[in-house]
Amino acid sequence: MERKPIIKMYFSKYREAWFSLSEERKMEIELEARGKFKEVGGKAIIRCASYWSNEGWTWFGIEEYPDIEAVQRFAEFLVELGWPRYVESKTYLGTRQESQ
Repeated sequence: MERKPIIKMYFSKYREAWFSLSEERKMEIELEARGKFKEVGGKAIIRCASYWSNEGWTWFGIEEYPDIEAVQRFAEFLVELGWPRYVESKTYLGTRQESQ
């Protein structure tokens, strides 16, 4: 079976627990997450601030991963890091659809 890149669209916002962290700890968490994202081969296509346009989500974006295993490895790392405690997200996964 051909391994296709996975596209991830996400909507996110900080949970209350995030705001209780020190600025230093927030930076550590973000740096760890960025490092692992690169390690699994993730590519950020776009990240947009949306706090000013809706009450639901602070930001949204699109990422690309080399395969579904990379998505899963990154998700497992985020759980180990405690990310779900700090950030609420809604995500959609798919593959590129070629134009006809």
